[in-house]
Amino acid sequence: PAITIGASFLMGLTGSLILAIVPATLSDRHGERRAVALSEANIIASIVAAAAPLLVGWFAAALGSWRLALGLVALAPILMFLGLGKVSAPLAGSEAPALPGARRSLPVLYWVYWLALMLSISVEFCMIFWSADYLETSLGMVKTSAAQAVSLFLGAMIAGRVAGSRLVRAFSARRVVVASALVAGAGFALFWAANTALAG
Repeated sequence: PAITIGASFLMGLTGSLILAIVPATLSDRHGERRAVALSEANIIASIVAAAAPLLVGWFAAALGSWRLALGLVALAPILMFLGLGKVSAPLAGSEAPALPGARRSLPVLYWVYWLALMLSISVEFCMIFWSADYLETSLGMVKTSAAQAVSLFLGAMIAGRVAGSRLVRAFSARRVVVASALVAGAGFALFWAANTALAG
């Protein structure tokens, strides 16, 4: 348990650090076109995330141990360093004016966005982490098949982010966010209705 929990903590810490660094770097590098760059980066992230349950399910079924999938993915940072280690980072904040020394509190709108993002990402990860157990315990799927079925949710994320990267080229990011929130709300309502019907 100490190794498993400790490793999970380190993976979460590193993943959160990447989530903070990559969008900031892409925004510095691409400026006004950062919405397109960020949506395309999310496409790549979704593809890799969708591969995870597929690899876990395949290794468990074919080779008898899902742990081999984690061992394979552990090589990814080494390959990324060899391929991208010499790429120079952009000068962060080169176009931004210097901030005064006095501390200023963040506006209320920032916290509104922060809360919306936190709730959205919470729902997303709850769906990812809980859906395999739900498919196994409630719908009677085999454990390996349930793990692989999670990739359907992640595949939908890929499709949504591909669509988003195209939409932000034609519409403002604000309109795309509002429309996606409405679609997500409709999907949650349908899920809730279907789950209630199955439970009844």
